[in-house]
This record gives sequence, C-alpha cells and structure tokens, in this order.
Amino acid sequence: VFLYIRRKNLQRQGFDIYATDWGTPTSSDKDLSLETYAEEYVEYAVEKIKEITGSEKVSLFGYCWGGLFALIYTATHQENVKNLILHATPVDIDKDKTIIENWTSHLDADNLVNVFGNIPGWLVNLAFLFRNPIEAMLKYPRYFSEPRSRDEIIQFFAIETWLYDSTPIIGEVYREIIDQVYRNNLLIKNQMKVGSDIINLKNITVPLLDIVGTNDDLVPPSASTSIINVIGSKDKKLIEFPTGHVGLCVSLAAHERLWPEVGEWIEQRS
Repeated sequence: VFLYIRRKNLQRQGFDIYATDWGTPTSSDKDLSLETYAEEYVEYAVEKIKEITGSEKVSLFGYCWGGLFALIYTATHQENVKNLILHATPVDIDKDKTIIENWTSHLDADNLVNVFGNIPGWLVNLAFLFRNPIEAMLKYPRYFSEPRSRDEIIQFFAIETWLYDSTPIIGEVYREIIDQVYRNNLLIKNQMKVGSDIINLKNITVPLLDIVGTNDDLVPPSASTSIINVIGSKDKKLIEFPTGHVGLCVSLAAHERLWPEVGEWIEQRS
C-alpha cells in the first residue's frame, strides 16, 4: 500500500518508478545472504532498468531495511547510481534506541535462525504490537470514535492489512543485519562486511537525500541522521518530517508537503 501511494505521487510528478518484488521466501531460501540480496539481486534490477530506459545510472530509493540494501549496493556499485534516497533507514544503533531496537540488539539471532530458518512474519507482527500494546488496543476505537467516509475506511483497512502482512525475513539476511548493524553497529563505523566487501560510507560520493520521521518509534531520527556526518557525499540533504514510520509514507501531510519536496530534489539532480 505505502509503496503504491508513494509511487503514484512521484509518477504524477513525471518520474518513471520501478519497484522490486522480493516475493515470499521459503525454507529453501534461508541461506541466501545479504550479499545475494543487496548486491546481486539489486544489481539485476538496476541493470534491467538501465536496459529499459537507456539510462547509464539510476536513482535508488530505499525504505527502512530496504535503505540498507540501497546503501550497500551504492557502496559497491557506485558507478550505476545517480542519487541515493534513504527513507527511515537504521544506520546508527548506538544512539537513542527504540523498544524494537533494544529488543533486536539483545536477541540471539543465531538461535532464532537455527530454530525457525527464516524469521516468521507473525513474530515480526508480534514485535510491532508489543512495542506499544496500549496504542494497539486503542487504535480502532479511537479511529471509529468519529464518522468516517467509505473511502477513509477503505484506506484505513488497506494500510492495516499492509502493516500486518509481514512476510518471513530470510534467515541469513536477518542474522547478518542483526549482528553487524543492531548488535555491533558496524555500518556507521565503516566496518560492516558484505561478502568480500567492507562497506565504507566515506567512499560514497553520489548525492544523498536522507528522510526521517521525527516521531518515528521504529527507527528514531538519531538512528538515521548520523549518516549525514559520515558519508563522503558533498551534495547531501536531510529532511526531518513531523510524523512516524508509516506516516512518513502515507499520511496526508506527506502527500502534500514531503513528496513534492522529494520530487523537487530528484528533479534538480536529473
């Protein structure tokens, strides 16, 4: 849902938008690595877009952990990247930790992966619910405490369906991100290893747009904004928008103010 809404907004501004579909992983995928996803699979997508459009470079837009994939790909294949847009992406976990980040950094990822193979979607949903159970209980009566139009109700349940339609997370990808990013904070220290590559943010010089939600309780602003001071790009901009993790994508305010600003930034660098 959020991807479709964001995509339509940017398409109306005249941009060609291509989205990756990772599908639903099965047990046979559990050993696929972060290198496979962030370098090889993203590389296939980038090369296909270049083939379709005739462009020499593409702008990468990554949301949350998708931003990690975009960041890793840019660090290893910068010659194919025109602009890098990070959207609520956790890169520095040593700052102000949310409940989710605290839990995640103390998890034994090895045991979880050994037990489940891939991390089940229901486990991800439980973590989201338990980070603020009172809010989860009150959300529905609060929303329906005033009259809502048919379109508002349809959109509300569409977003709710997306929120709790979590697919499994590839076991090895989960293990690598938890151990290297959440537990040891290696990405922001330029020490994260993906395959045979060390991800050095100082080597990234493409224009960077970093978008954070000031009320985000999944990825706090401090976990995202640190990259501005570490990345090697000279052309870099931080947008701090007054909303949460989901509102950063689909809120009315984001449609009216955030996405036009993002589109303007990209247009100036096209």
